[in-house]
Amino acid sequence: MERVAKPYFCPFCGGTNLLADDPVEIQAEEELWIIYHWICEDCGEYFNKVLIIPESGEPPPQKDYWD
Repeated sequence: MERVAKPYFCPFCGGTNLLADDPVEIQAEEELWIIYHWICEDCGEYFNKVLIIPESGEPPPQKDYWD
């Protein structure tokens, strides 16, 4: 399974005490969706990152919108 870089902080409170939960894989038509889950221990919010891999097996380039 692909690995995604751990987020630096919680998008809700800015806290850095984050726990990774088990990712989920979903096959949707010609794409594999991998949904990564994180839990912020500071504020209790959950947030996700979805990685979509086309049938070719090559993930599209990821853009970093934080720069």
